[in-house]
Amino acid sequence: MSTGADKIQTYTETAYDSTRLRELPRPRAHGERIARRRHPITGRGKQCGEYLAVSHAEAYLPQLKRLSQSEIHKLEQEQLGDGIYKEWQSLKNPAAVVQQLTAVAGFFSIGAGLASLDALWLWGFGLKWLNTALIFFVPLISLYVLGKTALKRGWVKSKNNTVLNRCTGKVSFTYNKRRRSIPFDEFDPYLSIATNPTGSSNYYLRLVHRYSSRSVVQPDAYNTPWEAEVGWELLQQFMDVSQPLPDVPGWELTRRYDPTSIEYDQRHGRPPDYWKDRDIEQVRKWVDASRKAAEAFPWGSTRKQALAMGWQPSGVGEGDWLNGRHEPVPAPAAGSQANA
Repeated sequence: MSTGADKIQTYTETAYDSTRLRELPRPRAHGERIARRRHPITGRGKQCGEYLAVSHAEAYLPQLKRLSQSEIHKLEQEQLGDGIYKEWQSLKNPAAVVQQLTAVAGFFSIGAGLASLDALWLWGFGLKWLNTALIFFVPLISLYVLGKTALKRGWVKSKNNTVLNRCTGKVSFTYNKRRRSIPFDEFDPYLSIATNPTGSSNYYLRLVHRYSSRSVVQPDAYNTPWEAEVGWELLQQFMDVSQPLPDVPGWELTRRYDPTSIEYDQRHGRPPDYWKDRDIEQVRKWVDASRKAAEAFPWGSTRKQALAMGWQPSGVGEGDWLNGRHEPVPAPAAGSQANA
């Protein structure tokens, strides 16, 4: 599939570029006190780089393989309207709240339905069975159907999500009913820990604004702290326009409209449908290898230090299409279309 020149995105002057860091003031004392109460993530830039470990490749790859040309076109229109961005669901989003309530109602309606069938077997079509169905099953299944219908027909609007825009370098979110946009480089990463009723813990990546009490949280839960560390590295590269998009299945389509990724792929001979052409079972093995390498990484160290300590990267994922078959070619001349 060819890259449409009319769809190639452009970066604004505010886009985050790790090779041109801004001189930012120190945080105020208020911000420092807030930071001390959290669990900071100290890693900066790409050190481990085992993005496949947290890429959900097993879920994205089958979807990628099934996409038709018309579906790809629809996705392009949806994803490239306001730049290349990541969207995190927020509980301030009414559609997200309805979606969660619908899922809960659907889950418990299954149990209520089984209880009603059990009552039917014990009592037959009598008053007791009718009461059981009315009290448990009917309200839950009604709530589930109503929620699904409201979401499908757009009765509940999706809004107030957190948006991280690569092209503008801004993090946008809703605070006190107002939409706010703050540069990505003004956020610091922290680890939020939530304990489940079973006693196990989930870990969340939280970005805290250095100069205020504002913060945004990635909704995806991690099972271990090292997964959040990899997630933070992946997010930094996603926002950094001096680097190509992280090479994972979820951004296979998007990278052909990203200027830095286009230039990188042309120089390194990356096939445009690299992930789409991969065997799913092979990718599962790569994901396992990437997870083992990421788990063994000495977090807090640079990649150079980790290698000196004997750490071994998985060798899969980003860049493995080379395998001696392609050699990087010289970068295109300044002013070329990819750098427009």
